[in-house]
Amino acid sequence: MMVKKYNSYSVNGYTFHTRGYAEGKATQCDAVALVAKTSSFSSSKDNNPFIGDVAYYGRIVEIIELNYSNTGHVVLFKCDWVDSVHQGRGVRKNKFGTTQVNFNNLLNSGNDVFDEPFILATQATQVYYVQDLFDTDWYAVLDATPRDYFDMGARIDDNEDENDSYNPTEPQPLPIENLSNDIPIDHDEDENWIRNDIDGTTVDLLR
Repeated sequence: MMVKKYNSYSVNGYTFHTRGYAEGKATQCDAVALVAKTSSFSSSKDNNPFIGDVAYYGRIVEIIELNYSNTGHVVLFKCDWVDSVHQGRGVRKNKFGTTQVNFNNLLNSGNDVFDEPFILATQATQVYYVQDLFDTDWYAVLDATPRDYFDMGARIDDNEDENDSYNPTEPQPLPIENLSNDIPIDHDEDENWIRNDIDGTTVDLLR
């Protein structure tokens, strides 16, 4: 198995950057969100957990591709995840109903054997964080709009090495239409294709 690391990766209509690579750039592309089915308990004495959707918010630390001897590959995002498990600790709703996150309270460090910092790149949704001006430890979560539906590949900056970016698909050729003169073209009968304001000129076609 071969392992590669990248600074940039395009998937699901988004271009993601690692946190280190995103520093100093005008756009914020390291913020990520994931909605997962999670077991929850109503209290410490509850023995009957229920399964529900829980939103996780984080920042991408590493982008890793695992290549299994060219028989298949998978791309993973290693992330710092805020604590979404303990209510109000890493994620909360403000009085306006906006979701806010606090990166001082992480779900795990990613260094323990039981930590789960990785997700599949295909599971990721891009968001961005706006700092609260009054409570600066908290950031509002805003959804990012995919730049396009079709994956046209990651944009490479002038100072970026091509090996720093990963594009999962090769560009496909555009279909070529049949422009043969044998195909009739139907025009609207109301359309006027002849100019009447100038004299016409006869041109001999070269064979």
